[in-house]
Amino acid sequence: MGSATPGASLEIGYNNNWNAMLRVGVNGNRANTNVQLSTALAVLGIDQSSTSSVGAVAWDYYNNGNNPSWAGTLLLHQGTAVTGNWCDLPAANQASLIFQNCSSGVIATNGAHLYLSPGTHFSTAFLNNGNVLIGKMTQANSTYKLDVNGNVRANKVVVNSTGADFVFDSAYRVRPLSDVEDYVAKNHHLPDIQSAEEMKKEGMDVGEQSTKLLQKVEELTLYLIQQNKLIEQQARLLKAQQEKIDRLERRLKH
Repeated sequence: MGSATPGASLEIGYNNNWNAMLRVGVNGNRANTNVQLSTALAVLGIDQSSTSSVGAVAWDYYNNGNNPSWAGTLLLHQGTAVTGNWCDLPAANQASLIFQNCSSGVIATNGAHLYLSPGTHFSTAFLNNGNVLIGKMTQANSTYKLDVNGNVRANKVVVNSTGADFVFDSAYRVRPLSDVEDYVAKNHHLPDIQSAEEMKKEGMDVGEQSTKLLQKVEELTLYLIQQNKLIEQQARLLKAQQEKIDRLERRLKH
């Protein structure tokens, strides 16, 4: 309305700067309009001309007096000239899906798997059984809640464990070292520890393996305590023998 040469099937609020307030059935690029409907796409633009503008598709958008606001779901695009951070990331040219003032935000696929493929490359999958895949997989994951094809880095990892304090129980008996020697010579790995071949084939349970290794360290401590007691006993015997030799030598001199 107000233009003899509209840029769309319907234009409302047209001015000489081509900044129509509403376009329906746009037949060209009108990215700087406030609101643009093109084949059922709605865009809310805060700034009609600057590349620092914010464009969005929103639900439950409302105007609270002189302070425009919104609630519900917002699909947001920050313009290329936007400065600073948004959601702890550089805001420029960022796309965001935000659930505003909602007690819960849910992305549902109605029973189907949900895949994320930025740049047309598979990145992450949320399976309908609750499992999560990260990185391209050669087969579907039916066992692990989290399956990562690649390296994982974290500041801290907490794994549930029962610990191995049972080793220090008075009723616990460590294997004789001669038995351990025979076992290692035959199997080429410690008792109660997976072999290298099993680890390559089945992987390693970090929690269980950490407990087993702690058990071996505590058993080694018991071996050292036993050896220390034996060394101290031998030292006492040697001292007593040396004292007898010294006394005998003194008698022979007199």
